[in-house]
Amino acid sequence: MVNLIRKFTFTISFLMLFSMCANQGDILIGYVGGLTGIGSELGRSGMYGALLAVEDVNAAGGVMGRNIRLEIKDDKSNSEVAVKVDQELYDLGCRIIIGHMISGVSQQAVAFANERKILMISPTIATDALTGIDDYFIRLIPDNLTQAQLISKHIGASNVNRLAIIQTSSNLAFSQAIIDFIRNDLSKKGAVKIDTITYDSGKKMDYFAITQQLIALKVDGVVILTPADETSRFAQVFKLSNFKTNVFLPAWAMTNDLLHWSGKTAEGFYGVNYVNFDSQDEKFVVFKQRYFQYYGNQPTFSSILAYESVMVAVQAMQSVKSTIPLRVKTEILKIKDFVGISGKFKIDSFGDVKRDISLFQIENGKFTKVSP
Repeated sequence: MVNLIRKFTFTISFLMLFSMCANQGDILIGYVGGLTGIGSELGRSGMYGALLAVEDVNAAGGVMGRNIRLEIKDDKSNSEVAVKVDQELYDLGCRIIIGHMISGVSQQAVAFANERKILMISPTIATDALTGIDDYFIRLIPDNLTQAQLISKHIGASNVNRLAIIQTSSNLAFSQAIIDFIRNDLSKKGAVKIDTITYDSGKKMDYFAITQQLIALKVDGVVILTPADETSRFAQVFKLSNFKTNVFLPAWAMTNDLLHWSGKTAEGFYGVNYVNFDSQDEKFVVFKQRYFQYYGNQPTFSSILAYESVMVAVQAMQSVKSTIPLRVKTEILKIKDFVGISGKFKIDSFGDVKRDISLFQIENGKFTKVSP
């Protein structure tokens, strides 16, 4: 009997020790974005921001005494690959994913997250198709209609009479809602003729042919709904073709790649964004300095929102003392009001974010704020 009690006591002690050791392991969080190929700066800069956030969390003691470990995957901005790498993260034990980064992969990725009960916090997926839904998806960028409203307002203020909208077929989930809004909004304000040009990013692009088409249409305004690297090529060809017009961009294109690859050819372009890069807030200034020290360039909106995405998850885990996705999600919705490195923002009961948006113009190779 005594031996049985001793064996039982040893078994319980062993299991308790094993449990304690298991609990002291790293908390695994996934990061997924397009790290290679067309428009990959969005994914790469987001990854850099997430890595900085993880470093800060671990330096401050981690979460519940445990370090965060970021498992990184490349979805190649492809919906099929997105689900494949999400499954890989799930198999590794990831139950919280920071990503994905473009709306074009959102339908399949979010469906997978809901099915597996993975908490997906996206820094930059803006499609309005996910607005107002109670699911396992939370985002830190407002839906694309917020961008459409400000772009359309500025087009109207610029007295544009003939507008062309260029979009890539790789991200229609993002661009089509913007196009529909601008069409409907401008039709109420006057007779603005609008043409839409859609191209396939996966094929060899003839930027000169599209530019000649714009010249033939005699447009005096162009909305370019493409990633920064492709937008910069349009800027270069516009300059070579001596095509001068008002150009309006979504946040998607407002990254370092645009400034780097376009040089002076994008001077005067207008774009919308959720980050004031001239902010003198101490937290923002320190983040910019550290980012530059680590990566050799300035942070983009995606790196900032990815950093904040990690911090939102961490704050909720710390608050609820759990890493269970549903409990973390519920706590995020309960907290509601957050302070990030780019200012305050609010997450509503559906996981959709509210934050300020501003209009910028490219001047002297920088994004200069025009209006709040």
